[in-house]
Amino acid sequence: MDRVAAVVIALFVIRAGWDILESGMRVLLDASIDRGTLEMIRSIIEEAPEVVSVKEVVARNSGRYLFVEASLVFRLRDLQRAHASATRIEESIKKEVPAVGRIIIHYEPMVRSFVRYAIPLADPAGDVGTHFGESPYFAILDIDNVERKVKRQEIIANPYLGVEKGKGIKVAELLLKHKPDIVLTKESLKGRGPGYAFAEAGVETLQIQTDSLKELIDDLLRGQQLA
Repeated sequence: MDRVAAVVIALFVIRAGWDILESGMRVLLDASIDRGTLEMIRSIIEEAPEVVSVKEVVARNSGRYLFVEASLVFRLRDLQRAHASATRIEESIKKEVPAVGRIIIHYEPMVRSFVRYAIPLADPAGDVGTHFGESPYFAILDIDNVERKVKRQEIIANPYLGVEKGKGIKVAELLLKHKPDIVLTKESLKGRGPGYAFAEAGVETLQIQTDSLKELIDDLLRGQQLA
């Protein structure tokens, strides 16, 4: 029995020693984390509406903890709001990946040659919708500021038409996933939930009177003042 007990104790000692050695080697070597965890962290960052693009995300193990460093491009130019957004992203990462011990986020303001618009539509033919949350479709447009042309045009359906409460906020959250710079609507969103959601993400909202998407595109290409 003494021999059996000695073997069991020896195994425990060996296992504990190996764990300590492995942890120490990770610290010394700055071991990279697995691809799945890194992709999860990147997807959490990309979901933030303030983030225009993710330039780089690196992470490493240090003992039991993960250290994450990310370089991002924000839509926001106000430093206070950008800092608050970075803090929210950090909290989201730590919530989904509890092993993360420290996060460093570097961010810079957006600089790009096109503007992305979101416009509610009453139908796929291109009639501009009267009510934001009740519009069955939305157009997503990328207008090149240099060449003055449409770089991309997409029509997406509104999946929340049957929702009784909070429809406007849900639609705003849907549009934010498409990273618009400006939302154009016939009705004012000022002082309403969707308006606050867009403002928090650094997205501008403008009220327009244009009836058709084609006419609106023509105005945008000409650089005409919309509001």
